Amino acid sequence: MDCAEIRNAFLSGAAPTGDHVREHLTRCVTCRELFAGSAEFGSALAETGNDALRFPEELYARVRADLGKETGLRALVRGQSTGRRLAIACLAVALSAAFTLAFARRASWPMDALGPFAALLAVLGLGALLCIRDGLAPLSRVRSTGRTLAMSAAALGFPIVLAAWAPAEFAGGDRGRVVAQALRCFVFGTAASAPLVMLLWLCDRGSRGSWRVFLPLSAASGLSANLVLGLHCAITEPAHLLLGHATLGVAWLIAWWASTKIASDYGGH
Repeated sequence: MDCAEIRNAFLSGAAPTGDHVREHLTRCVTCRELFAGSAEFGSALAETGNDALRFPEELYARVRADLGKETGLRALVRGQSTGRRLAIACLAVALSAAFTLAFARRASWPMDALGPFAALLAVLGLGALLCIRDGLAPLSRVRSTGRTLAMSAAALGFPIVLAAWAPAEFAGGDRGRVVAQALRCFVFGTAASAPLVMLLWLCDRGSRGSWRVFLPLSAASGLSANLVLGLHCAITEPAHLLLGHATLGVAWLIAWWASTKIASDYGGH
């Protein structure tokens, strides 16, 4: 792929991806500018269409000025390499689990099933890391829509399956207690995963909300919250797990979608 093909791809409204693009970017400084930040140059070309070709100097000067205005913590974090951004997000998951173990761990552990319990926590943590990796993938990497949908759906649905398979029975005569306990866990899980959500927002290079980004990142936030709650809460009632634990991924998905929708509407005005 050459410079003209990359430029024409942006003009068609789609950022070019693939190994041939990455190979070209390693030797072409000009095309790398099109992918700067969140491909603002390329997005500007797509928005201005063929008129951009008549005034390239003016376009580049305007976009460079917009990029220069982006300062602060988010600009610093977004400017890090993909590997560093992934490491920062994964460290947040590990620190939230370590903090819970140190200061808010559950009163008892399932000693009769400690092995499966540890494996379950490992699956939650690994699932969160895989979703983070998918959500923070570089712009030049081909994103598989099917893989993103399947991974995110599995991550969001996994806590629901765990609640359905919980060993305890629902205490139907004391629904008030169940709701109160579930609410406490929901609040705790939200607070524990909020730093990760903030870091993921800082790490995301996208200037507009894309479901290919916020869907896996929301799923990762939910899995991280369930990992923390597994270390914090010993209740095994299905209703409690469903209301207080499994809903966190869906809640973060709604919150992330709403924030990107508001940001998009605000930016459009």
